[in-house]
Amino acid sequence: MLRPLTQGDVDRKVVEMVADARERFGIPEACDGETACSKVGLQVRRGPLGPGTDGMLADGYVVVNRGLRWAPRVEFTIFHEVFHYLLEEDGEIIEFYTELLRSDDAGYRAALERCCHQGAAEFMMPRSRVREAMSSEGLSVDLIEILAERHRASIVASAIQIARCAAVDCYVVVCSHGRAPRSSPPHRGLFVEYAAAPSRVRYPLGRFSPIHGDNLLDEAWRMDDRVSGISYVPFRSAARRRPERRMECRCDAKRLGDWVLGILSLEDPVPPGQISLSLEGI
Repeated sequence: MLRPLTQGDVDRKVVEMVADARERFGIPEACDGETACSKVGLQVRRGPLGPGTDGMLADGYVVVNRGLRWAPRVEFTIFHEVFHYLLEEDGEIIEFYTELLRSDDAGYRAALERCCHQGAAEFMMPRSRVREAMSSEGLSVDLIEILAERHRASIVASAIQIARCAAVDCYVVVCSHGRAPRSSPPHRGLFVEYAAAPSRVRYPLGRFSPIHGDNLLDEAWRMDDRVSGISYVPFRSAARRRPERRMECRCDAKRLGDWVLGILSLEDPVPPGQISLSLEGI
């Protein structure tokens, strides 16, 4: 029987699997997704996929939704599917979640998707580089855009890596505006496109969770500006709760084109000069 894994074990294994793939297949840092696929033995194709589905792995092909146009998001999708391939090849994480979530199909799929998000982000932007930046520049919503531009990576990859390296408990979110896929009841407005948190944070923030008008993330969208202050984490259940029962957070958010980027901190931020000490052992 395999030794039970913790979430921290899973996070470390994701990083190790990417490092191993780089070595085995000769995938250097800053390698583009299509080249990485060819090195692994996969081919990339475009195809019609449903709303909310960016890509899929099928019969030796990485299929990317032909509706995706933004190059960094396409790259993130390709690396996401490459990591699906690595998960199937390795098997340990799949076996762990199969046992842990055997009666929760949705939870099982969500757990594997989070792993593939992490794997894609690690390919595009290694955590070691992110830690160096956080140590010198601190944790702020501006860092999401800065690191994405510096590494020519997607905003999503940057958000995920910042969350995984954060020295404080927080959620790092990328929000979109429109009709939220797979939302019940239907929601049109701002919603969580991607969310990530350090592995020690207990409650995941689900993709496509609606964001309502009393949240500072929505204010950043409406004001087309940067906002900071006390708000709450937009869990799906948050709208039904009385304000005093919501999970309070310190919100730092900014609108960036069609997105809102946000860092929802559950504790006080660590000053930049102390971040290197806080990151040791993460």
